[in-house]
Amino acid sequence: MGYGLPIYHSHCRIDENNQMFEEGREIIYVNASIQEDTALGRLMHDMFCTDSRDMHYEFLRKRVSYYKENEGGKQEMCEIWEEIKNKGKLEGLREGETIGKQAGLAEGKILGRQQGVIEERINSIKKLMRKNGYTLEEALDFLDIPKEERSTYIGIFTS
Repeated sequence: MGYGLPIYHSHCRIDENNQMFEEGREIIYVNASIQEDTALGRLMHDMFCTDSRDMHYEFLRKRVSYYKENEGGKQEMCEIWEEIKNKGKLEGLREGETIGKQAGLAEGKILGRQQGVIEERINSIKKLMRKNGYTLEEALDFLDIPKEERSTYIGIFTS
């Protein structure tokens, strides 16, 4: 799609009488392949840049440079992605628990409790590492996490 336009607005229409239907929303599409010398075109160009030095917009250039080239920014981005990944894993476990409960499996409740313990430990480990500067091993020691369970947390924090 794109209709050769850099940007276009889409509204709802009733097919039977061709009347506009105002439901309070509007969809705005941007054709990112059109990177002409306009404010929008330059922004679309910047969205596809692999090198921040090639970007037109200074604010965007500075932020991209920070996250891609600065050690603090790289670390912050890694933490953001790690959090996203962990949330996805936890969501998957919750779905499994729900399916287990729906199937009448007692294990569903047990899994739910175990998952709650894991989530709380993950949050505690993150806090210890972020606020106290603990290494992962130090945080595991501080929380008295048994040796046989540590691989679970090491996997979460290092993968």
